[in-house]
Amino acid sequence: MAYDAKTERLLSLKKLSGKAHTSNDKGLSNEALSSGVTIAASSVFGQAIPASPGTTLYDITDSVVEYVRLSASFIMGSDTTSGQHGFQLTLPDDYESNSTNSKKGTGYFTNGAVVNASGGGIQLVPPSFGNTYEAKLYHTASGVESRIPLLDARDWNLDYFNGIVFQQDPPGTGYHPQNPTYVDAFIYIGDYVGSMLGSSSPGDLGASYLVLTNTGSLNSERALVAGTGLTLIDGGAGSSATLQIDNSVVATISGSVFSGTHIFENGLTGSITQLSDGSAFLRGGDNVEISTGSDGSITIAAPGLSIDGFDREAEFLVLSATGSMANERVFGTGTGIKSVDGGAGNSFSVEIDDNIVATISGSTFTGPVRFNQGLSGSLTRIQSGLSYLVAGSNVTISSASNGQVTISAPAPVGGSDTDLRSGPFLTYEQSSIMSNERVLTAGPGIEISTGEAGALTIQADALGLTRTKRDYILTGTHVALTPFQATGVNFSEVDFSSDAIDIHVNGMLVHSGTYDQVTGSLADYTLSGENQIVFGFDLEQDDIIDAIVLSSGSASQGTGFAPSAAPFLTFGSSTGLSNERILTAGAGVTIDTTQENQAIISVDQTGLRQKVAYTLTGSHPAGNQLIIPSVDFSSGSFREDSIDIFVNGVLMTSGSNEDYTLAGGANNLNINFNLHADDKVTVIIH
Repeated sequence: MAYDAKTERLLSLKKLSGKAHTSNDKGLSNEALSSGVTIAASSVFGQAIPASPGTTLYDITDSVVEYVRLSASFIMGSDTTSGQHGFQLTLPDDYESNSTNSKKGTGYFTNGAVVNASGGGIQLVPPSFGNTYEAKLYHTASGVESRIPLLDARDWNLDYFNGIVFQQDPPGTGYHPQNPTYVDAFIYIGDYVGSMLGSSSPGDLGASYLVLTNTGSLNSERALVAGTGLTLIDGGAGSSATLQIDNSVVATISGSVFSGTHIFENGLTGSITQLSDGSAFLRGGDNVEISTGSDGSITIAAPGLSIDGFDREAEFLVLSATGSMANERVFGTGTGIKSVDGGAGNSFSVEIDDNIVATISGSTFTGPVRFNQGLSGSLTRIQSGLSYLVAGSNVTISSASNGQVTISAPAPVGGSDTDLRSGPFLTYEQSSIMSNERVLTAGPGIEISTGEAGALTIQADALGLTRTKRDYILTGTHVALTPFQATGVNFSEVDFSSDAIDIHVNGMLVHSGTYDQVTGSLADYTLSGENQIVFGFDLEQDDIIDAIVLSSGSASQGTGFAPSAAPFLTFGSSTGLSNERILTAGAGVTIDTTQENQAIISVDQTGLRQKVAYTLTGSHPAGNQLIIPSVDFSSGSFREDSIDIFVNGVLMTSGSNEDYTLAGGANNLNINFNLHADDKVTVIIH
């Protein structure tokens, strides 16, 4: 005999509700005896789940959760005549090369690891920790990524513990293309309770531990004390303790404000451990000894402490997190401090970083330094006694009795500018006095304006582009991999660039590639001549082919002559100019100076096309304005031949009685039919 349906239902309900099942006649509230579900500590989350995790693939939040894309594969034997029902999830095949998880490559965190085979070692974080943790299920029918909604007609369920997806009503029989392909979800990568419980035995009682406060339970513990010029910041249990420079006391090379008087008569010398009055700026407190090495390092030790026992709740300073002590801190160095670890059984030294902190023996300040009480001593002599300011050609230097230094450069007598005449000047009009000049000339798609005094404006005339669109209706069939003649277009005008060519079949945008990619089903078509297209599939009678080619127009060439006193804009560096500007090609522009007396600026035809894809997050009724972020229809002059709209990859037709109309705004339009969540609207503006 087998359990009947009522017994099975009551057993499950009462077990999950913490009650024993003693009778089919007793409801949940009538059961007096308690029960529960046995869970091993090795599969219980041991760290708090973040409230706001990162939602970009492979984002890791608080070293606890990681957002990944898991692959879904059919579980043999879980199908019926209705289709396939069960699917198991696995880590990506390239997980170890993309993830920054410190545990990758170990345990269950390996390429292609099966979630349910880990026995709880890999778990998905359920949405009980927040709506952000709701997993997203996708299929890739027709090569398009499509999300499967929570309330989809297939009625699917995800077991977050073992990574099993179940769909009650499959979309079709067998390996149906709309079966689940992958799931975006958060996996738990933190520590489980089992690993955090650790051993109950004490650690090494004789080790020299750095602690924030003395515990009295360790034989050789040291309490870390921040001396003069240092501050110690305690981040709390499980975080870091940071020792850093106190900028109000210690000067840093990046810049400091000195509030007292400082005298540097012969440079800066002396020990970095002494104050200006000769006393030490680091002093040992109770049970602490401080010593300075010959290399300038400072060693802080507390050798006289005597401790009995081992206190696992003490606030230990450790060099790296162990996870075995509740109040440990990882010791870190702040600005101006560096540390040297001598290894187990040796010393751990903390010392000043001379590259950041100024020392009396001499430092080079790379940032501003302010002396509120002024500087006394010679400012015009270096340590050897020589002047540190020396007059060069055409320069005089004089010192006043009040300490001021005057540097003068009187105008030279009989000077000339003949050295500049052969410089590589870039002018906007031709002159007769320079032997190596180039005249700035507008190339295709470029406009140059000199109408404003003292200014020269260069801009790309993107609206001057030419867009060719041809439609072909097939009168018969056309066999795959044979050239299709596209009369009226010339693909060579745009160097056969896929950025400037669009091909549509029955309104559907198809993708280009090489001949090998087409025969290998990795692309839809390739170009075989100036007006020939080779498709990777058969065409039928009445099929419609649309070919669109975006090519550059031509801009007028400038004539006339600029005055000889025009500001110098060069196409190469000249040592004779002090304020020259070198013309440099930016994004979308090329500069050609190979032709004599010319510098031709042209538009790089790539990048002159705006393409934005927008995925709806909810339903949208017909006739209501739909706002597409980051789109500007005015850049295409709201013209039909400059704007293409696709819904789920299908080309739409413009018109009040057709698929859509532009609403008049820069980024909104009216769709004349209902849209649903996850529908994708693609806008292309030329």
